[in-house]
Amino acid sequence: MCPTGAVIYGKTEDLLKDAKERIKKAPGKYYADKVYGETEGGGTQVLYLSHVEFSKLGLPELNEESLPSRLKWQHRIYKYLAVPAVLYVTMASVIRGNFKSHVHHLQEDQQKTGLRPQL
Repeated sequence: MCPTGAVIYGKTEDLLKDAKERIKKAPGKYYADKVYGETEGGGTQVLYLSHVEFSKLGLPELNEESLPSRLKWQHRIYKYLAVPAVLYVTMASVIRGNFKSHVHHLQEDQQKTGLRPQL
C-alpha cells in the first residue's frame, strides 16, 4: 500500500465505494466529482480520482460501451472458430496416433524379417 494513500488495491466494489465516499465527503475537490473507470469502456480494472482533468493525466476519453460489445463480429469469429479448431486438434491427434502405430508395426516387421521398412 502506498504510504500517502494515493494508490490503494482491493476489490473493485470496495474501491468504488471508497471513491464515492471520498467524493461525498469533499464535493468539488475531485474533477467533475467523478470516478474515472467506473463506466468508461464498460468499466475498467483501474479507478482514478483526481483534482486535475483526466485528459491532462493522459487518460483517454472512452464511451460507456465496452469495445467487445461494439465488436460483435469478434464473438462470432471465436464462436465459429472453436469448432474447427477442436476438430483439427482431434484429427491431428488421431493421425499422430495412427502414424506411431504404423511405425511400431514397421519396426516389428523389420525385427521379424530383417528387411528395412519402407515408409
